[in-house]
Amino acid sequence: MIDYGRDESARRQSGNRSLGAGAPALPWVSHLTPAPLSLENAMKEEWRPVTGWEGVNDVSDWGRVKRVKANKGAAVGYILKLRTCSGGYPMVQLSDGGIQMSCRVHRLVMASFSGPKPHGCEINHRDGDKVNNHITNLEYATRSENNRHKYRVLHRRNPSTKLTARQVEMIRDSTLPLVAIARQFSISASHVSSIRSGVYWVDRGNYKKLKEEVDKLRGG
Repeated sequence: MIDYGRDESARRQSGNRSLGAGAPALPWVSHLTPAPLSLENAMKEEWRPVTGWEGVNDVSDWGRVKRVKANKGAAVGYILKLRTCSGGYPMVQLSDGGIQMSCRVHRLVMASFSGPKPHGCEINHRDGDKVNNHITNLEYATRSENNRHKYRVLHRRNPSTKLTARQVEMIRDSTLPLVAIARQFSISASHVSSIRSGVYWVDRGNYKKLKEEVDKLRGG
C-alpha cells in the first residue's frame, strides 16, 4: 500500500487501508466541482487504477477520480467531488466497505502514472497552480529543487529575505510558539520552523552572507 502522506486521513469502524484507526479528519475548507472536459479531451483522457484502491477507484491523467465499483450512493463511473484543505490542494475521499480515506489528488495521479515517490522527493506543480493536477503539470522533485523552481521559474519572492541576521538569531533563540513568532515577524509558521531547524529561506545570493552573520552572532 502506497503512503499518500501524513496529511491524508483515514476513518473506519474496524481498521483501515493504510493509516492508524482514529486518525484525525482533515479540516475541509471549500468544495470544488470537477470541471467538465471538452469532447476532444475526454476522448484522450487516460484512466488508471488508484494505487492501493484497484478495482474500486480510477484516476485520470487530468486529475479526475471515478468509481469503478458500485457503492451505496455512488454508481460505477461516478466522478468524485473535490474538496480542498487549508493548504489549497484538491482532495477526494475514497471509500469501500466502511473504509474511508482522504487523499490529495496530485499524489494519486503521480502514484498511478509515474510510480512511487522517490525517497526525499515531493511533488511539484510546474505552473504553481495547485488545482492543475494534469500529469504533465506534475513532477517529482527534491525540496531544494522545488524551492529553486518556485523562486526562479515562478518568480515568487522568498518571505525570509526581509529578515536580518539579528532577527534570524532571535527566531532561533525564542521560546515562543511557532505561530506567535510568525506573527511577530510577519512570516509563516513553516518558515519559522525552517529557520529554527537551520534551513535558511533566503535568495541564493544572500545565503552565504546571512549565514556568516548569524554564525558570528552565535559565536560560531
